[in-house]
Amino acid sequence: MRVLPRFFLIVLVYGWTSTALLAQGDEEEDLYYNPLAQILNKFTFSLSTGYGLSNYNQDLTGFYLLQTADDQYLLSNENGEVPEEVAGTFNWFTNPMLGDTLNLRDPFEIPYAGLNNPVNNPRLQETNLLVDADTAGLGFEATGHSIPLMFTVHYDYQRFRAGLGYMIEYQILRNLNPTVLQDQIRPYVPEFKSILYKRWIAKFGYNFYDWWNYSFVAELMFGGINAGKKFNKELTTRSMFVNIGLNIEKHISEYVSITFRPSYDIKSFNTFIPEAQRTIRTNNPTFFFQVGLSIKWPRLPRSPIKSDHIQLEHIITHPETGQRIEVRGQSIWKWQNPKVGQNHRKLWRYKNKNKRKMYPY
Repeated sequence: MRVLPRFFLIVLVYGWTSTALLAQGDEEEDLYYNPLAQILNKFTFSLSTGYGLSNYNQDLTGFYLLQTADDQYLLSNENGEVPEEVAGTFNWFTNPMLGDTLNLRDPFEIPYAGLNNPVNNPRLQETNLLVDADTAGLGFEATGHSIPLMFTVHYDYQRFRAGLGYMIEYQILRNLNPTVLQDQIRPYVPEFKSILYKRWIAKFGYNFYDWWNYSFVAELMFGGINAGKKFNKELTTRSMFVNIGLNIEKHISEYVSITFRPSYDIKSFNTFIPEAQRTIRTNNPTFFFQVGLSIKWPRLPRSPIKSDHIQLEHIITHPETGQRIEVRGQSIWKWQNPKVGQNHRKLWRYKNKNKRKMYPY
């Protein structure tokens, strides 16, 4: 007989719990949520800057380099012979242009480098030089130092993310040094000392590891580059850039993160030389290290009631509209449902506000 009261007690408790949960569900159905905020909450907005170290590496296979006292020219090496009269191409790095016709035999005698055929004339060897790039293995390379500024927006789905972005990169370029015969060949001086690159970015990532307040995300970005008017667009063809990076995120709260992103950029461009009817390939890899800030649009608004000091997410009745809404208790820079010590990691006595050490505890 004692079993029946216990049975009815269990049924009563179960029924009361079910009714309470149902009532709670009805209350949630009556809550108003801003639909635009719910959509924007799925997206993360990031802004970053940092430092970039870029390398330019040209292979001049298929050309002769003609160096005079005034300039440097490229000559076609199609047949392995240099005619007596040639018109070389200068400014081949950015804007290839045809120079004046030169007579290479009389009286413009020129020593050959890399061909085991030097001319015993010290004055000519100081001012003029002809190099077979195929035989000598000649190329030019330089470094560029840049400051990138990148803005991206991505959508999160579980551990995956996809988004778009835009980046501007201000770069200072040094002279291009020859890869061989540095004691005889002068550096190539480009037409500009600085350039502004613009990029359109497609972005994909996977969050493969979380540790405390840190997330580690493998990212792949690719897209197009616009170098502006400093490169001849009709003669320059750029490849799509591919950027492989590791995005390390330190979460300040549910909505704010500080990002650290080392990455490696792979890209190149081809310059067409009309007189030789061939192209010069320039490899242009870049290493970036960027630091930035990522902000996710808050799902809930801040409580409009000034006297409301609840730090957790909670439900209120809006004082103006009368709608029942769910609100957050803190700014986006703090955890909305704080655990022990998350809001006050330092004792009051150690904070900068308490310079006089008053009320130390």
